[in-house]
Amino acid sequence: MSDDVHVNLTREWTERVPIGMGLCPWAGKSLRSNRLRFVICPETEPSQVVPAVLKEADLLIDDEETTDCDNENNDQHAFYTTLLICPNVPQWNASLDVFDDFVQTIGRNKRPNKEQKECIQYDSAEDNLKETLSRMQQNISLVTFHPQFLRWRGLPDGIDVGITILAHKSTGGLFQKSHEVFPATILETTNRVFGRRRIKVQFHPQQQQRQATDLVEPAVRSADTQYVPVEWCVFDVNTNKDTNIPNPDTKSRQQDIPTSSLSLGPPLPDNTMHRSPYPTIHLIRNQDLARLRARDASRVKRKNAQRMAQYNKMDSELW
Repeated sequence: MSDDVHVNLTREWTERVPIGMGLCPWAGKSLRSNRLRFVICPETEPSQVVPAVLKEADLLIDDEETTDCDNENNDQHAFYTTLLICPNVPQWNASLDVFDDFVQTIGRNKRPNKEQKECIQYDSAEDNLKETLSRMQQNISLVTFHPQFLRWRGLPDGIDVGITILAHKSTGGLFQKSHEVFPATILETTNRVFGRRRIKVQFHPQQQQRQATDLVEPAVRSADTQYVPVEWCVFDVNTNKDTNIPNPDTKSRQQDIPTSSLSLGPPLPDNTMHRSPYPTIHLIRNQDLARLRARDASRVKRKNAQRMAQYNKMDSELW
């Protein structure tokens, strides 16, 4: 299949789903101003894709540095993004998890294992490559699109408001989470902004956290309330059934727990937003995300939740 076909199918999907359903706050404007780049990566091995990701990230960062960031009327600067289409890596076509692990690892949203380090060739990389990778991780967010995309699920049966669970905390950035999980009580299971993708939880005070874990990350010591993704929550650890508090001796609390190991509910229709025709890496500049006003972001998320609820109602047979 030619590169043109890959690009055309991805463009058609973008216009029909993220733009057509109004799910992205800037995709339509970016496309109309010819600032949404569709780039084909012809490589067949994950390690060969790394330079392509870094190249596209550099283009975005360099454009950002040469544009007047303080000019609120500069629409081109605020709506520039890239879709890197990777249709030729066999293991990525076969597995969402393998592809998503690559994207999350190179974007430094999760700890790399030995195989992933070898793929990225970080340990043996020259200083200039490490510097380029670090520059990208500081300035660019990476988002996974895949034909088999399935990240968002509902809560399992029996999990409701008032239940105490273990959950990762947000530590800053778009998708950054703590490596450890902490006891938290569910306050809301659905809301107007995030729908059912995130639940509102109250993390337990520091004293209770120390009882539940030997190592508490400095950035997440204090008790607070957060909206956390359902996939950041752990429901299948040993639990004290009398008090409904996770067993403090559970060793898995100190580790990243794979989403696939969790006992979650049925898939949410929200996954449709990320089901592109081919494995695709969406590169977004962090400064563009920051420039999106909080009020506008909340409005878009609220509308997305409403649209997904309507979509689920109209097309319940999809799942």
